[in-house]
Amino acid sequence: MEKINSISDTGPIIYLSKLNLIKLLEIFSPVGISPEVRSETSNYKISVPVFLKTLELNAKTKDFVELLILQFELDLGEAEGLALIRQEGAKLFFTDDLDAREAAKQLGVSVHGTIGILIRGYREGKLSKNVVIEKLRALKNTGFFITSDLIEQAIKAVENYKK
Repeated sequence: MEKINSISDTGPIIYLSKLNLIKLLEIFSPVGISPEVRSETSNYKISVPVFLKTLELNAKTKDFVELLILQFELDLGEAEGLALIRQEGAKLFFTDDLDAREAAKQLGVSVHGTIGILIRGYREGKLSKNVVIEKLRALKNTGFFITSDLIEQAIKAVENYKK
């Protein structure tokens, strides 16, 4: 099996799907997801692409999930994702959850959210400047909790990026 370098929480999968850009995660393929994230995405009627690999948690990882839930007050999906980072030796965690982002930083894990994935898609040439700016603005209409200031900062980052 291919080495898993990144793990995704549910949030980025949901929002990228709502923007019809779930394929952007393929940049990081294969991407691991936990059984809980698989379940949560099916609750949203999201068809999970083949490059998102559902990974089973071993007994030690399941114990770590419980510790993460208690220590950081995380939901099951975020805790399983962070525990899988450790189990798989992955380097990158995709989440939009603030508590999960903080926990990841404390654990020394690099974190990117939906906005970071969109910007990476632009930098990798998967999206044009106009499309990524349009999608960043469209995020507010997906239920994604974000301030207008943060969207404008992301747009400035795109506009100032030198290819």
